Amino acid sequence: MVNHFCRLFALISTILLSTIGQAIGNVPFTLPAGDVIHYISPSGSDSNDGLSLSTAWASPNHAIHCGDVIIAAAGNYTSGNIGSGFGATSNCPSTTGGIDGAGGIYFAILLCGGIDLQSCQVTGQNTDGAGVFNVSGVNNWAIEGFKVNGSGNSRGFMVADQVPGTVFHHFAFVNDIVYNSLLGFGANEGAVNHSTGCCYDYIAIVGNLSANSSQDGICVAAIDPTSPGNFDSASGTHIYIYNNIVWNSVSASCISVSDSEDMMLDTYDAHGFTGQTVVSNNMGWTADRMCFNIPYGNFNPRSNLVIKVYNNTCFGNLVNIGGDGPDGEINLTGDGTTAIATLSITNNIAQTNRASSGSGGSNVYAAVLGGATWPNLIVGGSSAQNVFSGMAPSCAGVSCDPGNNITEYNNNTLGINFYVNPGFNNTSDLLSNRNGIPNCTGFANTTSCMGYNPNTQILTNPSAIYDLQPTCGANCAGKGFQNPSAVCVSSGPLSTDYPAWLKGIVYLQWNACTHTITENNDLVTKPCGM
Repeated sequence: MVNHFCRLFALISTILLSTIGQAIGNVPFTLPAGDVIHYISPSGSDSNDGLSLSTAWASPNHAIHCGDVIIAAAGNYTSGNIGSGFGATSNCPSTTGGIDGAGGIYFAILLCGGIDLQSCQVTGQNTDGAGVFNVSGVNNWAIEGFKVNGSGNSRGFMVADQVPGTVFHHFAFVNDIVYNSLLGFGANEGAVNHSTGCCYDYIAIVGNLSANSSQDGICVAAIDPTSPGNFDSASGTHIYIYNNIVWNSVSASCISVSDSEDMMLDTYDAHGFTGQTVVSNNMGWTADRMCFNIPYGNFNPRSNLVIKVYNNTCFGNLVNIGGDGPDGEINLTGDGTTAIATLSITNNIAQTNRASSGSGGSNVYAAVLGGATWPNLIVGGSSAQNVFSGMAPSCAGVSCDPGNNITEYNNNTLGINFYVNPGFNNTSDLLSNRNGIPNCTGFANTTSCMGYNPNTQILTNPSAIYDLQPTCGANCAGKGFQNPSAVCVSSGPLSTDYPAWLKGIVYLQWNACTHTITENNDLVTKPCGM
């Protein structure tokens, strides 16, 4: 029976790979010395030992080591039996195993064991806004390869911490899909106490898709890690939002309230957070409000934030901003006080497809540099220019560029940027045909599902990634979303900013016939050795 299955699996894989390309450069991933693979299945029981599919667990709510992997059998799950409880982790980071035998794995990993991104589907059953995958009260977990239906009343992948004085840490959502959700990927401190440290630190949202977020009146962004706290003061990236594609974050019930963005760094000053945050190589379109928003709340004005926003592509958001405005595809908001932060916005492409939006017909722009004064603000510059393209008929702020593509407040000044139409390949196809629920049958990772195969370097026409390729020549070179490469890099911002604590887990894939795991190189571009 197993041999027949494996032969069939090999045949299916061959057919699929003839379409999506043979993966190259995949690295074997091994467990820590003495540890074994565990299993979950839709028919499993947590009273089982979890050591085989026939004795599988029902949930990941079991004590486990960092570097261990729990394989979820292909099938249909509900949030109650797979996503509502996670066990305590230990031995973090691992000291053996991983991709080089030397360990360094910061996570216990819950991994879909199917052949594509349609294999492990999870349906939300919450009516209180909890996550379909709700990681709460534990540390060091990664979840990879799942497709989640939020059912309109559940958040997708969530870190939930509402314990004042406690900072939970090290979470990763990699190569996952969520749709019809309250939000797609995020973390929530519950506004427990903005004057004390709490919450979470070290979170990675890498290589995911989010469609149809902001449902059921929960007015947040599709990707929204809220108000982190300091687990430690180590240098390097603590919050990493990289290579995600987000669309259709719209909700009639949020128009008169707030938010419904693609991505947001919500009130990062709340707990005095000082860790570096990187938002890089993402795409977003068709949200009610911004593509990317940074609101500053003045809860902790001494919070020396470090935020880098680069190589993102934003188009056609600001669909209905209600009574807000003016708003921008890339947007800074606040209460008018000084944000003690280093914030750089470079090499992005942001284009509006309307001049105004909302009940008052407020102008919308490619960027709005408003709210607080950001004294250490970098927007563009030599060799780091953004491409900004707007349609507003006039300037609503203190000053605008000559074409009213962006507007500025509170002495927030600009570097050098390009104010040109990026000439995206096919925005008509994007808006007409790429706003639904993604079908990733036959695709093992989100990048290939969205139209680009890093192994073969084939870009499918039409597809979301193809549609948002710019054509404005030298002005667009190196700007906006960059197609991932299967070849690692050893220098540049990616090499500098990619977190060392993501070593060995982006992204993992299970081979059901050989019972082996590999880390594959065709989801995102990675630094060498990672």
